[in-house]
Amino acid sequence: MTIPSYLAVELAKIADSAGFAVYTIEQAPGSDHGDGFTATMLAVTLVDSVSDARLHLMCKLLPQVEDRFDSTETSSIFEHEVFVYNNVLPVFERFQSEKNVPVADRFTEYPKCYVAVNNVEQHVIIMENLKSFGYGLWDRTKPIEYETVCLFMRAVGKLHALSFALRDQEPELFNEIISQPKDNVITEDGNTFFFNMLDVVNSKAISLMDNDEHRQFLQNLRADCKKDLCRLMSPGSSPKFSVINHGDCWNNNMLYSNEGTSTPQKIKLLDWQDGRYASPALDISCYLMTSTNKQVRERYDELLTEYHSAFCQLTRQLGSDPDQLFSFDDLRNQMKESGKYGVHVAASFLEVLVSDPENIVNLDEITKESPQLPEFAVFDEKATQLFTQRLADVIDDAKRLGWV
Repeated sequence: MTIPSYLAVELAKIADSAGFAVYTIEQAPGSDHGDGFTATMLAVTLVDSVSDARLHLMCKLLPQVEDRFDSTETSSIFEHEVFVYNNVLPVFERFQSEKNVPVADRFTEYPKCYVAVNNVEQHVIIMENLKSFGYGLWDRTKPIEYETVCLFMRAVGKLHALSFALRDQEPELFNEIISQPKDNVITEDGNTFFFNMLDVVNSKAISLMDNDEHRQFLQNLRADCKKDLCRLMSPGSSPKFSVINHGDCWNNNMLYSNEGTSTPQKIKLLDWQDGRYASPALDISCYLMTSTNKQVRERYDELLTEYHSAFCQLTRQLGSDPDQLFSFDDLRNQMKESGKYGVHVAASFLEVLVSDPENIVNLDEITKESPQLPEFAVFDEKATQLFTQRLADVIDDAKRLGWV
């Protein structure tokens, strides 16, 4: 693609900061079809013409299709991600530094951001390209391993610890942060794309399920969808325990690095556009129900322990008392009160995760004039079998864990 003029200006600033007086630009697609839906990803490498030094960047741009069916909501969530990179993560970084938390113990599981701008003229986020450091997506065709899930549980435990500790010690600053992103509020009358997407996939799921009990469960879930999600996703839905969530926790938003071994050793969380102030259970339940399988979820108590241990360690290092702020019993109760969120959104993510990329719809081809929102993916026989089995497991596990 042709690099937009506003992006070229920002790249020039980054090149100058890196000491690249004269440089060339190499570019390539930043993601494969089916890996993401709300933005265009462009991998850019700045090459110094003198030293041949290279700076690997990932540029996130709004889709260039002006009449794309979800353009209004896409612009809104893009603005929210810019807010997170400019106003939330830097505060968390500063807070950990001031408290002298050892670097190895800090929450750093996100990419370095060079630029995050959203205005009338430009919509761009420029980050380090983690793929150049050996990070990659989990292979969706393989069951995820327990040890890899623990990477996520520990990372999100640290993320949530920052909200608890900052609210405890700097309440005015914390309240200022959570009061600003008004655009991410979910209402029954708004968020047409979001609710239509869920309704389409839930209708599809109901038609595919063979088990009468599972089918009836999904019919009830579909009927309660707007009411439940508006409650669960509302700002401060759980006042004492609400945190700044990542908001979109599934494996397509996580990059893993094996660090020279045969299994992932590090994780990075991407795509912060859906972050919101709500129960910690939203992040946990979304990931567990979309990105793990029944075998991993059988170790649910151990996974919660991994989360809470990481939460407690960082909270103490930040100078607050984790047992007073969010005990293990509090965590279990939050999962029972708000874990239903992960059940509501599971089908929409599973539809993508079980599908061959060539069978996933190109959303740029769906305009506001299209008669209706299509399915995100067209299932073949294999995808149908995987989808129905994994969704049945989600339903059974949600009942077993007391989330529904």
